Amino acid sequence: MNGSISLDIVYIFWAIVVGILCGAGFIALAVGGSFLIGLVLFVFVNKIKIENPYLLVIRYNENSIENSLEHVISGHAKKHSLKSKSVMPGNDFEVTYEIRVKENDLSFINHISAIEGVKSAIMLSYDGNFTALIPHPCRS
Repeated sequence: MNGSISLDIVYIFWAIVVGILCGAGFIALAVGGSFLIGLVLFVFVNKIKIENPYLLVIRYNENSIENSLEHVISGHAKKHSLKSKSVMPGNDFEVTYEIRVKENDLSFINHISAIEGVKSAIMLSYDGNFTALIPHPCRS
């Protein structure tokens, strides 16, 4: 989720509160509260750091390399979790990890792709939302 969205919500609710306070005649409270809320927002707007995870999709053809993959990922990621594992015909495997990398170091994907048996390694930025294009039934 984007940090500006939550700040927008704070602003909307505070605008409603200020409107009610002004309507009730508490103008000094509205001005003082606006100053205080503005100060808090100013202080915290630069402190909020949103760190979006990545999705790492790896296709490989040897079940024995899973430990090597786990070792490389755990050594280069702050946090990781296995999201899915698929077994396909022809002894092909695909795993998807959600990872948070250390210091934006994305070079470890080269280490993963160099492992014997890895067919592909894809890393996607992930903000928690997926959007899909659904074709219209009348269009092909």
